[in-house]
This record gives sequence, C-alpha cells and structure tokens, in this order.
Amino acid sequence: MECAGNIRISRGCNKLGMTLIEVMFAITLFAFGMLSINLMYMQGFRMFDASRNITQVSQILQNQMESLRSVSLSSIQAQVGTTVYSASDLSLPNIHAKTGAPFGWESFALTQNITTISTDYYDVTLTANWVNRYSIPGQVIFTTQIAKGGLNEYFTRTQP
Repeated sequence: MECAGNIRISRGCNKLGMTLIEVMFAITLFAFGMLSINLMYMQGFRMFDASRNITQVSQILQNQMESLRSVSLSSIQAQVGTTVYSASDLSLPNIHAKTGAPFGWESFALTQNITTISTDYYDVTLTANWVNRYSIPGQVIFTTQIAKGGLNEYFTRTQP
C-alpha cells in the first residue's frame, strides 16, 4: 500500500476527491431541498390569492350591506325574500366579457336573503359564492339585523 505524492493508489491513502456515489447523493439532496422550497413558494402564492379573493368579496358584501342600511325601512320590507345578483347587477369592476365574473374568476353570485323576525325587525344575510381562476370555489357570508330606529332603539323599546 504505497502512495505516490497526492495520487491515491490504494484505499489506505488519503482521499483527495469524492466518489461518483457521493456526488449523486449530494445532487439528490440538493434537488429535494430545491423542490421543497419551490413547493413552499407555490403554497404561499395560493394562500396570497385566497386571501386577496376573500378581501375582495368582503368589500363587495360590505358595500351591499351599507347600501341596505342606507335605504328606508319600507324599502327593506319590499325586498323581503331571496334575491340573486350577478357581478354586472352590482356594477363590479373588471368584469370578464366571457364569464361575466370579476377579477378573472370563473363565476360569481351574491345571494341576498331578507327575512322578517318581527314587526319592523329584519334579518339580512348576504352570501357570496365564486369560483376562482383555478376552479377552486369560495364562499363568504355576512349577516346582520335591521330594525326601525336602529337595533339599540328596538332592544331598549322591547324590554319590560
């Protein structure tokens, strides 16, 4: 077992390089690490997109809820029941000509349900359903009550 300078002649001498197996193992570990980082970034972008969609829909529902709160109680009485609105009915921006949905989604619908709880007291539920550009459905529901003179007046007036 002789070693000539820095050249390996047998297994007993110091190694100066890596074997092919070690190089392949290192490349495989590197590839798995890069794949994991890539999957993590993709999941982050999906979560960002889902968050953006929920924020946009929440703003649409809040706008619709505020428009209901700004009308007279007789107008609310006239709307008792279920009404379905499309994106064009709500004058939403960026409506796609082919799908009729905003923001690049495949579909969008807002359902407004107003029920009478008692005289001059109504329950309002707004439900938005959409399918995003990746064919993933979403739903957000807002619920409130509307009463003559506001809820504080209604509850203080009805207490014994």
